[in-house]
Amino acid sequence: MRRFRSGCADEALPQQPDGIPDGHSGCIGGSTHLILLQKAFALINSGFAHRLPLLHRGFQLLRQGQLGVEGGGRPLLHQHRPGQGRVIQRDAARRASLDRDLERLNLEREKMKSDRFLQSMSRIVDRYMVVNLDTGRYRYHELRSSEPLYPTSGQYSEMVEIISKRYVALTETENAKLSRLLTPDYLRSVLRKPDDNLKIEYCSRTENAYMVLTVIPVEWHADGTVAVVMEVVQDIGQKVELENMANTDSLTGLFNERYFSRVLNICEAKKLPFVLYYLDLDRFKPVNDTYGHAMGDRLLKEISARLLRCIRSRDYAFRIGGDEFALIVSADMDEEQRSRMAERIQAMLSAPIVIEEKVLSVGVSCGCACYPEDGDASQVRIKADSRMYAEKQHHHEDDRPEEQS
Repeated sequence: MRRFRSGCADEALPQQPDGIPDGHSGCIGGSTHLILLQKAFALINSGFAHRLPLLHRGFQLLRQGQLGVEGGGRPLLHQHRPGQGRVIQRDAARRASLDRDLERLNLEREKMKSDRFLQSMSRIVDRYMVVNLDTGRYRYHELRSSEPLYPTSGQYSEMVEIISKRYVALTETENAKLSRLLTPDYLRSVLRKPDDNLKIEYCSRTENAYMVLTVIPVEWHADGTVAVVMEVVQDIGQKVELENMANTDSLTGLFNERYFSRVLNICEAKKLPFVLYYLDLDRFKPVNDTYGHAMGDRLLKEISARLLRCIRSRDYAFRIGGDEFALIVSADMDEEQRSRMAERIQAMLSAPIVIEEKVLSVGVSCGCACYPEDGDASQVRIKADSRMYAEKQHHHEDDRPEEQS
């Protein structure tokens, strides 16, 4: 799946080799989670600490004013009655002691709140980073691993460079790279209101690791531009693995018919031109009958590997069932280009295959149709299938004279 969302975005075209559907129930996006994170940030940032002395001083002045006034508004404190100074000093000392106790209790209470928020966050997220977009500095916190994955603080531009080298954004948009999506200018452009958030799903360039990054605003300038953001990361690898299992053919590793239907629907919804190739193997049944199903399965795996070599990373290969396959080529191709592509596919799949010192040879019947030239997605599917069977019938007629001779 390739998806990039700012706030509420349309469903994006899923990309090979993942297949994450919309609606990650485990992802941060609900108002409750965002409020929790914003409160946690306020406590982590210790914004309350520097305000407590001012509050305490205000309470002291208020209490002194409550000692009372006489007729003309003159404070009783300024009447020099015998022994009153010592009483006032003792009262002030008691109040100072009480204020210190109050401050200590408040700090302990806020620390308990902060600890509870952090514990709650650790159940929701794996790591987070607080970024000051004005100064270009960040503070990074690891909640799951004993060792931090990145430097705990430093220049934000250097952190973005590190992330961009390790990971790639899962989106069909060519220029939607992490190095661009995480820049301060871009974050300011998409985070305009307190309820705005930016979701980016991304994966490792070298490992089977999938994450979702949620960026939320936490501090604002007087002119309404965001000043500080929190970037929260969740590991969604297990969910991706389950989705891949649901969308992938277990024998060949290609996408299955379920995912095939979904890609067709999304292409049509987004008005993305594509060419559909329907493929059916010729002379596959004799291989199964002669050498057994285990040999047939190995042949199907080799055919699938060759299909992948026929397409680009942005295209899709499917096993529809049995010895039937399909390719979706994400391009607007003219008739000559489509014919050359079909010839290339047939030449690649018809080349002899050697398995356990046995030379196996199969052919392939191919039919293609294109969107939107041949109609909507369902009509394109029907036309490609009918053209493939017409070619298969022609191949059978060609094989009969050879069998008779």
